[in-house]
Amino acid sequence: YSCHPGEKSYETQKDTANGRKWRGYFSAAIERGLAGGAATNGTVTLAGLEQFVRVAVANEVSREQTKKQRPRLILDAGGLD
Repeated sequence: YSCHPGEKSYETQKDTANGRKWRGYFSAAIERGLAGGAATNGTVTLAGLEQFVRVAVANEVSREQTKKQRPRLILDAGGLD
């Protein structure tokens, strides 16, 4: 999830090649993490991605919005054999 219960999920405007676009801090952090920001020795793991996203979102939202947003990972492998 992009945030804990009772929190809001925030967006920011970022400069792109096509102008300014609204982006969620959460989705932007996932993209950066998968692009290598969360890599250890060239490999992105779920644990590494979770930590990267959790820290990046919390820090960026706190710094740019002076608000609190804490992503949380919930794993449910039910039904997998």
